[in-house]
Order: sequence, then C-alpha cells, then structure tokens
Amino acid sequence: YINLGYQRLVTFEVPGGGFEWFGKAPAHRILTAYGLMEFHDMSKVHEVDPAIIARTQQWLAKGQESDGSYKPAEGGIREGAINKFTDDVLRNTAYVTWALASTGYSGPEVRKGVDYLHKHLSDVKETYTLALAANTLAAVDPEDDDALSLLKRLFEKRKEDNDVVYWPAESETAMHGTGAAGDIEVTGLAIQAFIRCGRELGTVGKAITYLVKNKDAYGTWQSTQA
Repeated sequence: YINLGYQRLVTFEVPGGGFEWFGKAPAHRILTAYGLMEFHDMSKVHEVDPAIIARTQQWLAKGQESDGSYKPAEGGIREGAINKFTDDVLRNTAYVTWALASTGYSGPEVRKGVDYLHKHLSDVKETYTLALAANTLAAVDPEDDDALSLLKRLFEKRKEDNDVVYWPAESETAMHGTGAAGDIEVTGLAIQAFIRCGRELGTVGKAITYLVKNKDAYGTWQSTQA
C-alpha cells in the first residue's frame, strides 16, 4: 500500500518543482510543504528517491522573501477557509519553515524563517497557529525560549474533560479542518510540540487518550490531515 501511494503521490509534482492538488502548475506552497514532510516520514520505512526530497526542499526555500517570510501561494484551491490560511503570512512562514527544519534542510532559509517568527510571535492568537509556531521553533531547538513560551500558552488553552485533554482549533486549519476534525488536528500538532520539547508529558498522555477515543467508525480521524 505504501508503494502504491508513493507512486501515486509523485504524479502530483509539477514541472519546475513543488506539488499541486491535481498535478498542474503552479505548485501550491502549503501543499508542497505537507507533501515534503510526508515523503520524509515515508523514507523512514520505505524507499523514497532522495532527489524528490532535496528538490522539494530547494523549491520551497527559494520562495522565501528577503525578510524571511513566505507569502501566500497563487493558484490551486483558494476558496473559503483555505484562503484564510494562505492569506496569512505568519502561518505560511511557520508551516514552510517547519517543513524544511523537520526534514533536515540545513540552508540559511530555516534560520531566516525562525528569526521572522521570533519577531512576530505577538501576532499569534489562536491554538492552530500557536501549535504550528511551537513545532517550527522546536524542530530547530527544543530548548528555544520562545518555543517553551508558546507551549505554556498552549497548555493554558487546553480543555480537560475527565481523563482526556484536547485543544480546540479556534480557526480553520491548512486543509479546511473545522469542528471535531480541526480539534483533532490541532491536538495532534500540540502533542508533537510537547513531546519534542519534553514538556507536560502527563498532559500529552491524556491528549493521546483523546485521539484514541475520537476515532470514527472506520478507525480513522474524519479527514486526511486529522
């Protein structure tokens, strides 16, 4: 199944680099960042052409602005909630920088992206962007003071219900996640950040219980991203 999925995924790469919803140029930046992390994770258990990972990293990196940010992508699915995500420079910067840092890219773009986040953390208000930014900073340095500060803010935003903990999305996620699916996605992101920094592991355990209890009737979590 992994091999079949891998062969299908590579067909969505577009000429010039990057990936798009239907494999047609122009490539979409957030989708490409998501795909990069997917390929990198896949490479731990299945053969993946390293050239795909390298050229996708390079394609993302070259889209960086001089101030370290990443502007919204053009083209692709850009209506409704996805517009709200792709029109947010801070979210875009966090997502792309996270993808580069977590897949082992060592170019200067990672540091520039992190520096941009450090300067704009006061703009982060809701849980989804908090979790994204925390993962980004933690991927570079799990002891980063701002990463730990974001985790404290995330911890304060948790919702406890008996033996479970979760985080409400408070906004649409990158791929239009809302409602229960959005909460699951944000909770998953928060768990990753806390684990990477080795903080609040008791709460992490309760959050994992929340994920287990929220499987749907098919044994999955309602959406691809969740």
